[in-house]
Amino acid sequence: MAQFWKRFLAGVTTICRMIFLVCAGDIGIIIGAVFVAFLTTNIAGIVLSASEVTATARTEIAIVVPILTIDIVLLGSILPRIREVARPDRQHRSLIYALVAGLVLLLLKSAWQGLDQASYSFSATSVLLILTTCMIAPISEELFFRGYLWLKLRTHHYNDKLIVFCTTVLYIIPHVPNSLSAFLDYAIIGIFLGFIRYFSGGILLSSAFHMAMNVIVIFGI
Repeated sequence: MAQFWKRFLAGVTTICRMIFLVCAGDIGIIIGAVFVAFLTTNIAGIVLSASEVTATARTEIAIVVPILTIDIVLLGSILPRIREVARPDRQHRSLIYALVAGLVLLLLKSAWQGLDQASYSFSATSVLLILTTCMIAPISEELFFRGYLWLKLRTHHYNDKLIVFCTTVLYIIPHVPNSLSAFLDYAIIGIFLGFIRYFSGGILLSSAFHMAMNVIVIFGI
C-alpha cells in the first residue's frame, strides 16, 4: 500500500510539472480563448437583443459563438504545425482496444447525457449549431489537445499514459464546468478520448468518436 501511494504521488507531481511548466504557455492560450469567447458572446447578446431574431435562434447562437471563438483561437495558435499535429504515429498499439474504448464512451454518454434537443426545425442557426458542435469543435479540440499538446509532451519524454491525464486536465479548462457533475463528465470524456488516441496512434479515431458523442448529446440519442 505504501508503494502504491508513493507511485501515485510521484505521478501527480509529474502531471503537475507537465501542466504548469511544460504547458504554461498553452494554459495562457486556453484561458485567453475563454476570455475572448466571453467577450464575443456578450457582444453577440447585445446585438441580438436589438434584433428580431427568435428566442430559439438566440439560444443556438449563444452556444455557437463561444465554441467557434475558442476553436478559432486554439487552431490559430497551432496553425503552423497543423500537418505535423494531424499526422498519425508510425505504429498503433491496438485498434480493437481503441474501438472498445470509443464504444464504451458512446454508451456511457448516451446513458448520462443531460441535453435533449432532438426536436429541430433545421433553421440556418440550428444547422450552424449542428455543424459547430458535431464537426468543427470535435476536430479542433482533437487537433489541439490530443494532437498538438500530446506531441509537445511526448517531445519532453513523458509517459503516454501520464499524457492522457495531463491533456484531460487541460481539456476540461475551456469547457468551464459549473458543477461537479459537469467536471466529472468532461474528465471521463477526456480520459476515454485520450486512451482512444493512445491505442489508435493518432487523432482520427478520437475525432470520429468525439463527433459521434456530440451527435448523441445534440440529438438526445
